[in-house]
Amino acid sequence: MEICKVLTVWHIFRGKEKSANNELIGITFHCKVDTDEIKLSAEHSDYKFASPKEALNEVKQEGIRRDILAFDELLKLRDRS
Repeated sequence: MEICKVLTVWHIFRGKEKSANNELIGITFHCKVDTDEIKLSAEHSDYKFASPKEALNEVKQEGIRRDILAFDELLKLRDRS
């Protein structure tokens, strides 16, 4: 896997309590791979390839939508070059 670019950096608290035990800091990357083989971890049961537009129609969680929009913007900038 090759990391191409950082798309977003995010910070949330899981649950109502705002403490270090519930704090998450995440980084969303645009990556490239050299294989078509998909390996899911135990926490996932399925996957789907979708365009940013298709993904936005399915995803309701604000943070993930922000990641999709960041990737879509990256694609638009790349297409203009």
